[in-house]
Amino acid sequence: MPNLKVVRKAQIIALTGNIVFSILCMLAGLVVYARFYNCDPLKQKVITNSDQLLPILAMETSRNLPGLAGIFVGGLTSASLSYVSGALSGLSSILTYDYIRKWFPSIKDEKLVRCSKAVIVAGGCICFGLVFLVAKMGNILPVTASIIGAIVGPTLGVFSLGMFFPWANAKGALTGTLTAVTTMVTFAIGVFVAKNKMLLPDEKLHLSAECPAFPNYNENITSIGVATEHWKDKEYSPIVQLLSISYLWHPMISAVLTVILGLLFSFIYSWCDKSEERKPIKAELLSPPLYTLWKILFPTSMTRLVLPPKDEGEEEKMETKS
Repeated sequence: MPNLKVVRKAQIIALTGNIVFSILCMLAGLVVYARFYNCDPLKQKVITNSDQLLPILAMETSRNLPGLAGIFVGGLTSASLSYVSGALSGLSSILTYDYIRKWFPSIKDEKLVRCSKAVIVAGGCICFGLVFLVAKMGNILPVTASIIGAIVGPTLGVFSLGMFFPWANAKGALTGTLTAVTTMVTFAIGVFVAKNKMLLPDEKLHLSAECPAFPNYNENITSIGVATEHWKDKEYSPIVQLLSISYLWHPMISAVLTVILGLLFSFIYSWCDKSEERKPIKAELLSPPLYTLWKILFPTSMTRLVLPPKDEGEEEKMETKS
């Protein structure tokens, strides 16, 4: 992008779209709950996992409107394909222009275009192959959120580390990020394994299985009993309690873990390699409120680690001359 103003405008537009999309998703969830609070299709065995709640709601409400269900499915498929297409195009652009062109600066444009197409084809094949793996994971939302949390969270953490803490260095940030990613991936795998082995408590809200909307399936729930003991009344081991943390917290946990580990490893590398002189960073790269706070709390460290802003530096030189 040409300048910082355009970047900020793009970020505001993207943030607005994400907020609207999140609100629509929450409203859709409330509509699904309002429709099925006394009629659980999962217990009725009408569907196999909760990802199918919204499609079955659309199918049920549009049964008297021919063609509406097809439009819903078509729109859902088109949106999914559009998202995948955009993701593959972005992946191809990043790999070809940021890596291949950098590694092979003399490469011709024709070969670069071929490499871009090859990346798209390879990414599409990988995505298609992962479909068969995802189909066996059950509810896709927790798995997706855990994977995103293991990647997006450390990304937020490493940017926050550079913006807020001038003591961080490249080696410490890299080590902290890799450690946080490894930890969160291991944690997500542990949650997935424990959930498949039924070791985690069932924290779902209890819904009635009496479902007049699906009378043909009532015989399937004769063996389903109502839980007599709430999951909060039971005692679980510390490991189970740790693995039971909601997947919505995974991005925040990984971001905080990246900041803590990045600072810790930065101090360790600085202490082990005292002979290496570190170049001070520009004050404009730090968050102004925190930079002001650090100057008050750690004035000596800030003088050594941070170059003051231009105006402040000129004032200091004038005071020194006088």
